[in-house]
Amino acid sequence: CLDKTHLRSLMSNWSSFSKKKHQGGNIEDIIAENAKLEQKVDLLQQADERQKQLQERIEMLRHDGKVIQTYIENMQQYRKAQEGQLQKRRDEYEILLSDFQAEREKLYRMQEIYEKQDLTPADIERLRAEQEGLKQQVEHLEKQIANIESDCWNVTIEQAKLNEKVEAEAAIYNRQAIALKLVPETAELAKGMDFRLRAGFNSDIVGNFENNVKVEL
Repeated sequence: CLDKTHLRSLMSNWSSFSKKKHQGGNIEDIIAENAKLEQKVDLLQQADERQKQLQERIEMLRHDGKVIQTYIENMQQYRKAQEGQLQKRRDEYEILLSDFQAEREKLYRMQEIYEKQDLTPADIERLRAEQEGLKQQVEHLEKQIANIESDCWNVTIEQAKLNEKVEAEAAIYNRQAIALKLVPETAELAKGMDFRLRAGFNSDIVGNFENNVKVEL
C-alpha cells in the first residue's frame, strides 16, 4: 500500500496542479503534469506489488527451508540406524569368517588323517560322518557370509541414494535462495548470513542449517 509520504507528495502535486488551473495555466502544462502524476502512481503501485511478491516468495522459501531441515534430520537419523546395522553385520561377518576358516582347517586335518593312517571300517565311518557334518557347517557359513556381504552392499547403495536425495533437495533450496538474493552471504537480502545448504553426509548439513538459517526463520 502507498505510505503517508507518497500520499503527501501526491497531495502536494495536486494542490500545485489546482492552483495552476485556477490561475489559468496553459492547458498543455496541466495535461503534462497530470501525466507525470499518473506515471508516479503507476510506478509506486508496481513497486508495492513487487515488494508483496518478493515477501511471499521469501516466506515460501523459509517454509521450504523448514521442510528440508526436517527431511535432512530424518535422513541423518535413518543413516545412523543403517550404519549401526551395517556395523553389526560386519562384526557378524568377521566372526563367521573366523569360524569358517577354523572348520575348514579341521576338515583338511581330518582328510590327512583319513589318507595317512590305517583305520578300521568303524573309524572310517565315523570320520566320514564327521567330515560330512563339517562340510555342511562350512556350506552354512559360506551362505551366511554371502548374505552378510549382500546386506552390506545393499546398505551402501541405499546410503548413496539417500545422499543423492539430500543433495537434490539442498540444490533446489539453494537455487531458490539465489533467486531471492539470499545467497551468497553478500547478497542483497542475506545481511551477512550464510543461507546456503551444504549437501552431503560428510558435511554437518543439519548443524549448518540450524546455526545459520533457523535463527532467521
